[in-house]
Amino acid sequence: MTKRVKNMLAIFVAVLAVGTAFWASANTPEESEDFGIATAAEAIATGTPGGVERPDDNDPDNSKPSGPIIGVGDKEDPSEEKATGTPGFVSRPDDNDPSNEKPNSIIIGIGYKDMDLVKDTSDADLVKDIEAQPNSSIIGIKCSVSYTMRTEVFSAIQGTTKTIILQSGLVEWRFNGRDINNPKEINVKVEVSTLQYTSSSNKTLLSRLVKDKSASVLSFANNGVLPGKANILVKRDDLFPHSRQNSFWVYYFNKMRNQLEFIANPTVSNDGYLGFDIFHNSDYIITESPIANAVQPSTGSKDNPHTGGY
Repeated sequence: MTKRVKNMLAIFVAVLAVGTAFWASANTPEESEDFGIATAAEAIATGTPGGVERPDDNDPDNSKPSGPIIGVGDKEDPSEEKATGTPGFVSRPDDNDPSNEKPNSIIIGIGYKDMDLVKDTSDADLVKDIEAQPNSSIIGIKCSVSYTMRTEVFSAIQGTTKTIILQSGLVEWRFNGRDINNPKEINVKVEVSTLQYTSSSNKTLLSRLVKDKSASVLSFANNGVLPGKANILVKRDDLFPHSRQNSFWVYYFNKMRNQLEFIANPTVSNDGYLGFDIFHNSDYIITESPIANAVQPSTGSKDNPHTGGY
């Protein structure tokens, strides 16, 4: 082979080597530039979706919940609620002290920790302790033993700005001393039921007046006229478990005239409560829509405590 041919062959081999190297580099997979995500092979190798492994993901101290905890604030730990065994009750540093015992129901606008005094209807020193509280005090009274509220309790707040909040089953009563004008003993027990299952002696008459409407009944003890205006609170879910509407209608059953008389159109609070004022105990009907044949306030009878005298 001549020298010239050998030189040409060497040049050809060199060019072929350079071309092969260039082709190989052009077709080598590179890391994706999109969002810093590595190749699929790396994702499989790391066991991390998308192949992104962050420095502290394998540190158990950095574990996070898989989703938000609904309804739990910064100061409320569901594990504490579970530990206390009391629904709606979250333990706080001084809650294990018996002197700090609080009612376990939610109070609109007033947390249990904000009450100035918490007693029971059966406490012998109830009246004395109420009298010792300063004006504007909020006093929670539980009915764990007795539903009887003594005359002296209302006398103790009459003419003051003290408020008593009574926890009676599903119903919360509120009396302010400025509204007390007739201190008397009352029974604060209330039956909360659907019209279909109420044990009220007025059930037949109420069914005729309500007709085919869905209705709940709050049947109060026979106290007649109350010591003063009472604000009544009850949870919507206890009245209409499947309802999500925010406006309801409340009617007073006037037994003297056998008619329903409109008293309020409350809106559900952020805490899920309906609230309305009463002056007299009877049966109260709550519906999701107006009752056509009910008497309106402007034409209410004079013996309706909500529209006239009694």
